Amino acid sequence: MGFLGRRPELWLYALGLGLLWLSGAWQGSDRREFELVAPPAVGDGLRMVTWNVGESVVSNAKRGGNALPDAGLENVIATLVALDPDLVLLQELSGPGQLSRIAEALGTDAFAAAGRRQGRTLGLIARRGLEPGGEEREGDVRDERYGLVARLRHVSGRRVVVSVLHASPWRAKDRNQQIGAAVEDLLAQPGDLHLLGGDLNLDVDPGARRDLFSDRAHLDVQSYAFLSRAFVDAGLGSGPTAEPERRLDYLFIGAAEGTVIRCAPWRGRRVGEM
Repeated sequence: MGFLGRRPELWLYALGLGLLWLSGAWQGSDRREFELVAPPAVGDGLRMVTWNVGESVVSNAKRGGNALPDAGLENVIATLVALDPDLVLLQELSGPGQLSRIAEALGTDAFAAAGRRQGRTLGLIARRGLEPGGEEREGDVRDERYGLVARLRHVSGRRVVVSVLHASPWRAKDRNQQIGAAVEDLLAQPGDLHLLGGDLNLDVDPGARRDLFSDRAHLDVQSYAFLSRAFVDAGLGSGPTAEPERRLDYLFIGAAEGTVIRCAPWRGRRVGEM
């Protein structure tokens, strides 16, 4: 599966904080739903997933929520196996051991890298011909203050640079600085495809509830505008990724570097409060 054209087509799945997982059986939500299944392999295609797998909905009563419990790991694995992605970006893992188990379930060709953010683990899994870009596998992944960044190379020779973020939920100023550093670092690195994804905790909808996370909405608008200058918001207009009706999870691709076929939250995968 290679990048044969100048503008590879991307299947991107944004699986968001607050919609997808707690313990128990799968349940449908009351929202308009569609069945999202793994698409057929495309010669120029790259399938991506970003997912905050944290356990609890964040609220003023319980700031911060919880990282993924081990009891929830099998449902996360089952979902990712069903989606069959080439590149997985994860936030709110309890530790690198969970990432290793997910990568193992996705196949022997999966490469996994972990980082730390706000006391939790960020994860990246690359598979199906995506490998670290240099001779030293570990040398092409960095755990920065803003998140995890990886330089990958596809079997076709195309260079893919990825940033995985979990931006601060509580301070718009911190988000602004973290996203700015990630964008500048990403653009400074040579590559054929630049990708940035994760739980950015941005909600630039003017009707969004401001009592749930941070005020200073102008800084979030500034952060989003900074991203949009060099990247395409793959999931623009696809709807909320978090309760209550918030869009916090994003996938951005370098402008003119690819064509997005589809990017949307996977609805109907709600369990309990998640």
